[in-house]
Amino acid sequence: VGWESWEMVHRIERGGNYGWSIMEGPLPIRPEALRGPTPIQPPLVALPRSEAASVTGGQVYRGSNFPEIQGAYIFGDYETRKVWATRLDAEGTASTEEIAATDLRLITFGEDEQGELYLVDYDKGTIHQLKHREPDPEKPPFPETLSQTGLFSSTANHSLHPGVVPFSVNASQWLDGAIPERFVALPHDTSIRSHSGSAAAAAKGQSLEFPEDAVLARTLSLEMHRGHADSRRRIETQLLHFHQGVRRGYTYRWNEEQTDATLVTAEGAQTEFVIADPEALGGRRIQPWSFEGRAQCARCHNSGAGHTLAFNLTQLDRPSLTEGQSGNQLEVFDRMGLFTRISEAPRSSVPLNSPPKERLPARLVDPYDETHSLTERVRSYLHVNCAHCHQAAVGGNAEIDFRVELSLEETKAIGISPLQGKFGLSDPRIIIPGDPYRSVLMFRLAKTGRGRMPRGSTQVDRVGIEMLYRWIEELGSDVREETSDISETLAEEGHASAIEELLASTDHAMRLHRWVEAQEPSDPLRHEVIRAGAHHPEALVRELFEAYLPPDERLPRRTDAVTPQQVLKIPGDLARGKKIFFHTDSVQCNACHRIEGHGGKVGPELSKIGRKRTSEHLLQSILEPSREIEPQYLTWMLQTIDGQAYSGLLESKTDRVITLRDSRNKQIQVPAAEVEILKPQEISLMPELLMQDMSASEIADLLAYLSSLQ
Repeated sequence: VGWESWEMVHRIERGGNYGWSIMEGPLPIRPEALRGPTPIQPPLVALPRSEAASVTGGQVYRGSNFPEIQGAYIFGDYETRKVWATRLDAEGTASTEEIAATDLRLITFGEDEQGELYLVDYDKGTIHQLKHREPDPEKPPFPETLSQTGLFSSTANHSLHPGVVPFSVNASQWLDGAIPERFVALPHDTSIRSHSGSAAAAAKGQSLEFPEDAVLARTLSLEMHRGHADSRRRIETQLLHFHQGVRRGYTYRWNEEQTDATLVTAEGAQTEFVIADPEALGGRRIQPWSFEGRAQCARCHNSGAGHTLAFNLTQLDRPSLTEGQSGNQLEVFDRMGLFTRISEAPRSSVPLNSPPKERLPARLVDPYDETHSLTERVRSYLHVNCAHCHQAAVGGNAEIDFRVELSLEETKAIGISPLQGKFGLSDPRIIIPGDPYRSVLMFRLAKTGRGRMPRGSTQVDRVGIEMLYRWIEELGSDVREETSDISETLAEEGHASAIEELLASTDHAMRLHRWVEAQEPSDPLRHEVIRAGAHHPEALVRELFEAYLPPDERLPRRTDAVTPQQVLKIPGDLARGKKIFFHTDSVQCNACHRIEGHGGKVGPELSKIGRKRTSEHLLQSILEPSREIEPQYLTWMLQTIDGQAYSGLLESKTDRVITLRDSRNKQIQVPAAEVEILKPQEISLMPELLMQDMSASEIADLLAYLSSLQ
């Protein structure tokens, strides 16, 4: 069982090293931890959290009822309730297919004397068997369009059907700038049962019992011209459907005409929009958008977080927005009959708004409402955006807990070293009181790309991040340099050299990023800083500034649209792949790698790489070189006492001198007495965008050549 990104199945060998907890599937998560004396072996199967959330191991099938899965390893998942079959080919490569979608919380598997499988459900304590699915002529098809769901009297006008009730919340998540509209629908003559108990459980929603076929829904809309409400366009409507004791998520994608929305496939979908934005250079920016797959809903709507993140007593305890109804929203819903309060003993109905025996020590407020205190706003922001993953026994792999009811010390974030790498920051902590620029929390909220938080978002919340900057500054007084000094630094030293120096380390680049946010959009110096940062060779720096670039100025990334599955299906050409390796200037593989005596010596020698790694593993290294790095090829960051920063492989280290070798094979020597910081990084010396101009077929050619090196 993984933490937050991957679920794994390993084929165990005696003495094998499977990387836990340094690796989560193919993803390094504690890059500075000891890796052990033997190489880490990759999992046989790695399922992303879009497919699985709590894998349950099973059996190799040896029965006769299902010859199509004979000899396959059968396993399932406790949260998504799916069942898969994995087979190995002659070379030991695994192929996995989903064979069943169940209603079972799978806790274990068993088999009888004939080799037939048994599956155990944790919730009901029952034992089940697989059978071939027969079509059910009585079962109506699931609605393929939003208009078929019956939620709207007019889908085009987004007019709710009578009985579908809108609701509002105290604190809304950051949704990449999207505007949410929320509503709840219950079948006729049913209600939500609220079991009495602790206020903490009620706040999570764990004490709310929804009737069969209840629906929670929200529609998300985007402003195509930022700041102009009349440019708003509906993007998707998400449903959480309560059926047979299971919460199932579905997404409907609105059409261009805004008249209806179509059900998105189980795998989800991606698109992007060009947004008119005065803050972006040229007044336009690209906004990627993901329509989440159905299994991905379980990542946030998990048991630890209470399943219903918005529809709980703490979020609903606010003024009502229901037409024709005034007063507290909970009281209005109580009068409407949406709730039935059930006490433990005797089992009699009591008003929902009866005072609970235990009250939460903190409350949720609107993070963007400046009438509330800065601390209340920030703690509410962290609760709704982070706490559904980052709390005990939920799955976030950082040992932090951002629930609003905890004290700041209990969050385990203040002064604590990060587990998932330091992102090039100088001696960072998750939160450093007084210093937001070395606080990993701030960096992950400010960046785009891999490792960005909140998970799933692609856009930086500019208002929210400034609120957090100020909050961390107010927690202490150890701010080494204020962003207001940046303008003076740029003016005194000249633009080019000052910008280059500030971009040399990630925490200095953070200061520059905040300075950019504070400047007028038309400021030409701001433009210069953005372009320098967005085209910086270091990915961690680029990801702070790329969001400001117009579409036609962004670095081309053809591989963004190329999936590994696409490449692996293409029969590559060895001769073309060899030419790409040795003679393609834009890639320059041979500048760092040697094959049979030809090429550079900065990176690993590749003459027998096809014997050591599978095609899938090689492709992963090509497309995401920082995902897995051999210890001797870790990039080290060196910072001198006077602020100079260098990066490269650590060639040698003595009491007198530190020697690095950079990506251009240049040796860098620094006297040990002048070194302030020397830290390994989780970043490969191999640049991330080497494949940016290559097509899928060209990558397949290169892969075929490397795989042939036996």
